[in-house]
Amino acid sequence: MCAQMLHVAISSAAGLAMLLLVTFFPVLVRLGVSKAAAASMIGLCAFMDLGPAVGTANLAAKHAGMETAIYFAHYQMPVAVAVMLVVSILVFFTAKYYDKKDGHVVVVQDVTKVENAEEERVPTFYALLPIFPVALVLIFSPLIIDTIKIDVVTAMILGTMTAFLCELLVKRDFRACCKGVQVFFKGMGSMFTSIVSLLVCADIYAQGMQKIGAIDYLLVSVQNAGFGFVSMTILMTLLVGVTAVLTGSGVAAFFSFSGMAPSIASKFGQEAVHMILPMQLMAGMGRSISPVAGIIIAVSKAGECSPFMIVRRTLIPAIGGIITIATG
Repeated sequence: MCAQMLHVAISSAAGLAMLLLVTFFPVLVRLGVSKAAAASMIGLCAFMDLGPAVGTANLAAKHAGMETAIYFAHYQMPVAVAVMLVVSILVFFTAKYYDKKDGHVVVVQDVTKVENAEEERVPTFYALLPIFPVALVLIFSPLIIDTIKIDVVTAMILGTMTAFLCELLVKRDFRACCKGVQVFFKGMGSMFTSIVSLLVCADIYAQGMQKIGAIDYLLVSVQNAGFGFVSMTILMTLLVGVTAVLTGSGVAAFFSFSGMAPSIASKFGQEAVHMILPMQLMAGMGRSISPVAGIIIAVSKAGECSPFMIVRRTLIPAIGGIITIATG
């Protein structure tokens, strides 16, 4: 649950998993948790793409015709709280069941703290820097201060510059700080090559489906079968989930089908957000049970087991989360 909330500030699922593998994973193992159980917990650290900094949430808000902060606070969070509670409970009992089945014996390790003279220390307030951009987006929005608007891109740049100034004040080495901030821009450039391509392909796909009449045919078939908007929402959500499982990418899955949601919802006389929200949350769920997802492969190596062993442990909590989303 705490890891999922960290995902609000650390928008990359793989990046968050790497952080938890080097910090939280050793703590769990030393407390007696099996490596497979600890790895599967980290594999579920981003089972929902929450927060205004997440790419799928931004696209969902755009298709829903609302501010990202409003989408996060008024639509994502009420559903996410219930989903996090259900998934947290199921993670505990699933881990307990499979550990017992695998014959795991709990052994708590004694740890003696060793001071490392070469360890680089940083100020405690550095922990607040990742949530600074998120705070800017939420504060300068219709939620709190509606006279000033700060979008996600502006907030990220301001957060980066703030971190750069803090690092400069602490290290007092301008050249070293410039090298450090280059990592941000290099990472942004590498992500552009994939994200922009996905956006273009997804838009072409959605427009093509509409032009050939596939969406109208699907709607007529659903209506003739006696189904309504709820059934169509479930169908679109399942399409996103299956695609995420097969590809291992929640972003690719959601980007592929999200463009069709507004037109489908309008045909039923419904708001697009009611279809977009479960589709967007399902993208993360599908990724967490995909054996080819980068995050699952990474944690499986730490857990010294196959990705399928991790998916076996994440499947039940994910199904519980999916049911909660559907009933929410």
